[in-house]
Amino acid sequence: MTLLAQAWHQRGRQLQEQGQLDAAAEAYHQALAQEPGRLRSLNNLAVLRLAQGRGAESLVLLNQGLVAAEQRWRSESG
Repeated sequence: MTLLAQAWHQRGRQLQEQGQLDAAAEAYHQALAQEPGRLRSLNNLAVLRLAQGRGAESLVLLNQGLVAAEQRWRSESG
């Protein structure tokens, strides 16, 4: 986990809680740019997109999270 990704994720959560969904999405994207496959950011972004009525995008993000989780699990249990 990188500190920069964590900071962007936290910012995204704050903005999401304030109802600033577009800005929150951008913050999650910044977190993912720093740390691709970051599970919490993928999950939160998926929930955000679902709230925006963007279900198809939400499903894509959830699938990316599942793939990342499986890869992490395999590398840790390997």
